[in-house]
Amino acid sequence: MYNIAAIIVTFNRKELLAECLMAIGRQVYKPNVAYIIDNASTDGTEEWIQENGYDGIKEELEFRYIRLTGNIGGAGGFYMGLKMAYEANDKFDAFWVMDDDGIADPEQLLNLTKHLAERDYISPMVVSKEDQKRISFGGSPLIQDFVRKANEHGLIEKLAFPFNGILYSRHLIEVVGYPIKELFIWGDEINYNLRCINKGFYPVVVVDAVHIHPMDRQPREKLYGKIYLIVPPQEWKLYCYVRNHFYTICTESTIKHVIGDICRFAHRYTIYFTFYQFDWKKLFVVFHAIHDGIHKDLSQLHRYKK
Repeated sequence: MYNIAAIIVTFNRKELLAECLMAIGRQVYKPNVAYIIDNASTDGTEEWIQENGYDGIKEELEFRYIRLTGNIGGAGGFYMGLKMAYEANDKFDAFWVMDDDGIADPEQLLNLTKHLAERDYISPMVVSKEDQKRISFGGSPLIQDFVRKANEHGLIEKLAFPFNGILYSRHLIEVVGYPIKELFIWGDEINYNLRCINKGFYPVVVVDAVHIHPMDRQPREKLYGKIYLIVPPQEWKLYCYVRNHFYTICTESTIKHVIGDICRFAHRYTIYFTFYQFDWKKLFVVFHAIHDGIHKDLSQLHRYKK
């Protein structure tokens, strides 16, 4: 038996959080402790937690509710949750990490832990909540096509859905460290995935471990009738997306890759915010984000997120 901590990060989504926590309580193989990291929600999450007993023992599972003093984003929430759980006296063997909008199948953790003796980075198969015949991410392929990639052990090598029901071993956290909290949102999971791989921890998807999650909601716009460009409506989200992308590739990729992406992003966003949706203010945000990402400056988000 493994000593496992679940880590759930939430912000202003108590209805989704309720589904997530109930699914954790229904696990055939329960975690020992579930940490609920609340990014200072203002929708009554704290009161709901107390009223429903999710800050103590419930359904033979210990819940530890941690309310942060401010919203430090998904990246900050995962940083805090993993740090607290890793440094706890419990000495957990592994950490089961997810957002509040995920729903774990009752046998998900059981099927993930079957591989924990040989693997350090174990992902469930993330299925669309809206259409359970499809995968939530990666273009939403049909499940029947996706599972064909699995080997005879039901594993898809070198693939993961980071922070969506992921199981990380203690050894991985010891070597890789925690997520970078200053990334806030958008791309923090990509950054952590690359950091794991670059330390030699290659992920694997377990196709019989199912995690239900809403379909990928990234706001995409068509450019030239065929290129999809991510264009968040809020300036601060656009800034985070572009900055975090360049921070990651400047840390984990080659100079050639970085230069290529600078040219690609500059060209596409200039065309979009000049001819498709005229907004030079947002174009300035993109160039500022590229600059900050390349210079690894993660201190400027306050200029856009008031």
